[in-house]
Amino acid sequence: MDQVASALALVLQAMRARRGRGGSFGWEVLQACVERDPVATFRAVAALLEEDFSSAYAWALDLRYYGLSERFPVQAVLDWVGRSVQRAALAVELCNLDEEELPALARALLGRFGPDSAVASALAGRAHSTPHLVTSLAEFTADQERLAQRWAEDADPRVRRWAEDLLASLARSHEHHAAHEEHERRRWGT
Repeated sequence: MDQVASALALVLQAMRARRGRGGSFGWEVLQACVERDPVATFRAVAALLEEDFSSAYAWALDLRYYGLSERFPVQAVLDWVGRSVQRAALAVELCNLDEEELPALARALLGRFGPDSAVASALAGRAHSTPHLVTSLAEFTADQERLAQRWAEDADPRVRRWAEDLLASLARSHEHHAAHEEHERRRWGT
């Protein structure tokens, strides 16, 4: 345990100095720390997120990109979030919303804040955001619609309600993107 604490202190100090940039070594050390002690690792990362909320968003994106966020214990994240909408918005950025199963953290945030909350809107925004470059926004939103349809069958009525609203929003986005892409194909003859 002392090794994890020492490793966390050193790697986070180095990453702070370089704003998370400088290769994958720091992220590899964080991976090793989260394997050994996910709660302590999350607490150290949460302290980093609180130091500077202006760069916290970028840190949260990197945590998701490197696959760390899904390994943090949901209860540890919820304990940190408390009733803070600002912290919940950062927690939303840790959620990977392009998977078959709705992440446990997303479900827990919907349970705590409700389907009509700012947090639910932030989750919907994440579902509309591409996790990487895509060749077609119409195809991406169609895939997200399929996921939202699955999520809309959830046993929790709050999750179902949020997913149904998301599904309607994704359908509108899909229609818009499909029409735009068809227009561009006709315009350029492709």
